[in-house]
Amino acid sequence: METSNTLLKDQVDIPPSEQWLYDNPEALESVVAGLEDSKAGRVQKLNLDEL
Repeated sequence: METSNTLLKDQVDIPPSEQWLYDNPEALESVVAGLEDSKAGRVQKLNLDEL
C-alpha cells in the first residue's frame, strides 16, 4: 500500500494597484491605525473647502 502526503498552502492574490501598500510597512501601519480609529469612533468630518 502506497501513502503520500500533500501539503496545501493558502495563497492570497493582491491586485498590483494595492501591492505598494504591502511593500511599504510605514504606509500599511498608518492605514491600519486609521481603520482602528474609525472603528473606535475617533473620526470627524472634514470640509475640504476649508483646507
